[in-house]
Amino acid sequence: MQSRKHQDLDGIILPEEWSKEFTGLLNSIYKDECNRQNKSFFVLGYTYPDEVVMAISFMDDADLAAIPVTLVVSADLKEGQKAKKLLDTLIDSVGVFFDHYFHNAEESEYNTNWTSETFKNVEIFYQVSRENILLTLKANELLK
Repeated sequence: MQSRKHQDLDGIILPEEWSKEFTGLLNSIYKDECNRQNKSFFVLGYTYPDEVVMAISFMDDADLAAIPVTLVVSADLKEGQKAKKLLDTLIDSVGVFFDHYFHNAEESEYNTNWTSETFKNVEIFYQVSRENILLTLKANELLK
């Protein structure tokens, strides 16, 4: 998973408790879809000095080769701005995306180019792909 901006430093991974809580929330909200498709969510997030980026994959737990749907969202973190408030806005935007995705699955478009949209007065950047962020994370660990 790449950040939207060129970063000279490695990102700080969001705390595991936060990721587990957000993952649990998504799996609970979309429980019917998770059960119907035999899939669940995986969440990964990083903060950088000037950016917050999260990747959310809806993926098959049993088959890592199965192609997931992955949303990557990013927003600028301004000096002095509270990252928690920005994260809350990004979380809300994730819900809007997956609500739309599950109601319009046949219309799904994947766009790996960063696209911007204003949400709750925050400019949010997003891309939708078939990347398996769990495999990307494992590959990155091997390459270090």
